[in-house]
Amino acid sequence: MKTFKNIFRLVALTAALVIVFNACKKDDDGVIDGGVEQTGWVAPTETAFQFSMTLQAQIAQQETVLTNPANEIAAFCGNQCRGKAHVVFDKALNRYLCNLTIYSNAEESETIEIKVFVAEHKKIYDNCLSFPFQSNLSMGGCDHLITLP
Repeated sequence: MKTFKNIFRLVALTAALVIVFNACKKDDDGVIDGGVEQTGWVAPTETAFQFSMTLQAQIAQQETVLTNPANEIAAFCGNQCRGKAHVVFDKALNRYLCNLTIYSNAEESETIEIKVFVAEHKKIYDNCLSFPFQSNLSMGGCDHLITLP
């Protein structure tokens, strides 16, 4: 009887993992679809890094600027999160912006990949922007758009 219960639990667990995996798989367009409530991206500890740069941008999809403060932008070097920010309203500029500080222990040459989470669609967009890290560089601006598919 115990063996039957253990087999049943194993089958149920396997089925649950398959459902979760299929619900969050990447499409060919680099988008992780389905049921992403939160990213789990953890902002880096500033003191763990020697160098930084900044990126300021608006996130747009189908020519519409995204305004939901639950939307996130994050910078990655490989699988390591090097910076994270939410969409905020800048009263002085009268715009919704992301102000992202990106950290590194190398002054230059690491490749940074920008990912965007759109809360309304529960989707993560990979490879939105890619560039080499350069210490003390300020990229973008209040008119810079990161356009999602």
